[in-house]
Amino acid sequence: MLKLTKTKNWLLGALLLAVIPVALTVSGHKVYAEDTNSYPWIRPVSWLDQVISSPTGGTGQGHIGVDLLLGSSNQSYDPCHNSSDPFISGCQNSGGYYKVLKYNSSGNEFPYGIFIDNTNGSASHYWAKRTGVVFLEIYPYSIPVSAPLSGYRLDPGACGCAVYGGLEVVIKDWKGSSAPGSAYSANIGTLRTTSLTEPDVGKMNGYIKRNGTNVGAGIANTDWFGQDSSTARSSGGFPVFSFASWPTNADGYYTSGPVLKGNYHFYVTDNGPTNTGPTRKVECFGIGVKGTSDRMDMELTQQHFGLDGPGRQCYDR
Repeated sequence: MLKLTKTKNWLLGALLLAVIPVALTVSGHKVYAEDTNSYPWIRPVSWLDQVISSPTGGTGQGHIGVDLLLGSSNQSYDPCHNSSDPFISGCQNSGGYYKVLKYNSSGNEFPYGIFIDNTNGSASHYWAKRTGVVFLEIYPYSIPVSAPLSGYRLDPGACGCAVYGGLEVVIKDWKGSSAPGSAYSANIGTLRTTSLTEPDVGKMNGYIKRNGTNVGAGIANTDWFGQDSSTARSSGGFPVFSFASWPTNADGYYTSGPVLKGNYHFYVTDNGPTNTGPTRKVECFGIGVKGTSDRMDMELTQQHFGLDGPGRQCYDR
């Protein structure tokens, strides 16, 4: 499942403090207080290259979503999440990812790495010169598919298959080479995606209700961003975090799927009783995953969907 309109908070643990662009309403239109042009060039490069091979696990198929943040660690901005940005046409998915790249057992769409460009199509945005952080979000496929972008599964009970969990890589440093204007990340290598059979992997699951009744398919969505990194998942020893994104089933059941044990930055989005809004979102820090049978139910009518608890910090978003 690819979330083409995925909303991703730009704060990942203590890694990054992001300033969300303020939207004012003028004559019925949203006017953002900042856009790409608000961010100066921070390096003289033609492109940034994230050096990576095809991940392993699942069916050998999958896709990688690429998010980017312009600017420094004190002030950052994702141009692809602002539909009013003057260079939004440079994003593969307006409101979502900058790029989405596929891989399978025969090869991948990134044989020389994953590039951040200065121009995409007719948009000369100079994002390679402006970018401070790149996020790669890996979606391994648990079922073989002929159509692209549709083999990601996290619930073994629903698919009747062994499921594999995704990973996130955060790149904040690039090295130049003898080629003028080039910049490469450290070698990320091959990423080994997570499976429920591994000792460092757990799973959170439960049911989401509204007024005591289980919600339906897709009524709520959960997004998981690991706060504890592991270098054992990358053949290059690159720090890697668990990542998952999954909606409710028809019976209100949700799951994180296989994720690395540890603490999570967690989002729940309520899409409304009929999946047409109004949308409400809760963000929590300090959600812990300790085993493969962890359970956490939610009630959408409660404050913070009932997620408040010791060691957690939850907010309405």
